[in-house]
Amino acid sequence: LTDVAIGHLRRVIQAQPEWWAPQFALGQHYTRQRDREKGEPALRQVLKLAPDCRQARVYLSTLLNTRDDPD
Repeated sequence: LTDVAIGHLRRVIQAQPEWWAPQFALGQHYTRQRDREKGEPALRQVLKLAPDCRQARVYLSTLLNTRDDPD
């Protein structure tokens, strides 16, 4: 995602905090970037809003099991 797209997602989240989809998109992006600090809260919020979202659980598990080193 571009910085512009991330900005749009953040504005949508502010406008509609009960909608889980933009949180999921952010969590997915940050998981791919291996950014645990930003990805974990987004994915945990998804699971609060949509507890049955299996994909969010998979991404969160992947993110939490990511090693800190760049290899």
